[in-house]
Amino acid sequence: MEIGRQMVNDLAILLDGRDFFLSDRPTTIDACVFGALANFCFGPVSSPMNAHIRSKPNLVAFMDRVSNQFFPGSERLAA
Repeated sequence: MEIGRQMVNDLAILLDGRDFFLSDRPTTIDACVFGALANFCFGPVSSPMNAHIRSKPNLVAFMDRVSNQFFPGSERLAA
C-alpha cells in the first residue's frame, strides 16, 4: 500500500500543473497512467488508494480531462 501511495504522490508531482505528462496533448504515457489509475478511481469498490488518488487535485483533473476527451458520458471524479 505504501509503495502505491508513493507512486501516486510521484505522479502528482510529475504532472505538476500541466494538463498531460509530456506535452500539451495526450501521449502513450497519459494513456498508461490513466489506465492504471482508472482501475482504482472508477471501480465499484472504494479503497484507501481510491481516496488517496482523489486527494490529489491535479490527478483528479487529469483523470476527468482524459475521460471527457476519450470517454464522453462516463463517470467523472470531480462530479
